[in-house]
Amino acid sequence: MRRFLPTLLCLLLAATPAAAGTDGTTVDGVCFVPSTSGESCRHMLLSEISRAQHRILVLAYSFTDAGFAAALVRARARGLEVRVVLDKSNVCPPAGAEDDKDDEDAACHRRGAATADRLVEGGVDVRIDRAHPIMHDKVIILDGERTITGSMNLTKKGASRNAENLVVLAGTSAAVAFAEKFAEHWDHSQPYAPELQHHK
Repeated sequence: MRRFLPTLLCLLLAATPAAAGTDGTTVDGVCFVPSTSGESCRHMLLSEISRAQHRILVLAYSFTDAGFAAALVRARARGLEVRVVLDKSNVCPPAGAEDDKDDEDAACHRRGAATADRLVEGGVDVRIDRAHPIMHDKVIILDGERTITGSMNLTKKGASRNAENLVVLAGTSAAVAFAEKFAEHWDHSQPYAPELQHHK
């Protein structure tokens, strides 16, 4: 595995404008689940969130982990702007929605809806992306300077049991590119209203 890591890092950097050296974007952290050595993905992600100073932008396919939600709520309490876009599979479908009609009852009891409720109640701006069959991104942008992305969902299984990875990119060009994509999702997504009545 070690002999492939330099190639992986080069490919990651080549996929961003930083390959031309415009802002010195670097890979500033790599973690894997399950963790065999070094920092766990959970600890790395929570540490990055706790160090943010101004703004946190999140694109999440699956978000059910209460610890990650609490970290974002704490950031909001510290005065940061915190925005989250979730895939529609996390929450209850709107009444009569054609794309979710077959799974309406099951969706209304998903833990993603409870997580979205906690975020909104903690002052976090949450929107639901229904514009795609799946919004499969897993991206966190911190202060317009650091970007965390990879395969890991914000779930307990994602952070502890599945085979996953996260990469931290330090530099503005990667952050700007991901922030532009975040803005596209934000603009076509719908504000989330807490649906506590659906939870068992």
